[in-house]
Amino acid sequence: MLTAAQRYVINRINAKSRDVILGNLLSNQLNAVKGLYDFAVQGGAVSTINLDDVNNEFGTTGNVVVPNNSVVWSGVIDTITQGATSASGTFSIGLNTTTDLKAATAAASITGLVALVPVGTAATAVKMTADRTLTTSIATGAVTAGKFNVYLQFWQG
Repeated sequence: MLTAAQRYVINRINAKSRDVILGNLLSNQLNAVKGLYDFAVQGGAVSTINLDDVNNEFGTTGNVVVPNNSVVWSGVIDTITQGATSASGTFSIGLNTTTDLKAATAAASITGLVALVPVGTAATAVKMTADRTLTTSIATGAVTAGKFNVYLQFWQG
């Protein structure tokens, strides 16, 4: 995922990159991001938590940001440690809203691979209305365990 400034620089590296507009070509590819939730690091209180950019791919102080006008095409939760709660806690995943990628789901149901709302069709795709930070929201009760990665594929608008 390239910013406009990065595309500008890459487009002008040399004569060949100017001819093919290399920065634009690189930006027109399907992009992928990964965000991490870890109870041991971020806790389990009822709240909205920014998912960590564990690879610091975006230089955004640890947050995963999907740019304005991007279209999220597909996504999945990959569970590392099953969610647990003593108070009926739920997780949801979101960008534009706290639930646009995954509605509130019982913490104990976050196990294995869990599909998100965008499943590779226009009907389920989610378009960004601004630069958005990938979040998980814990609701109805605190969670006591859980660790998962959220993987998204999107086209930058």
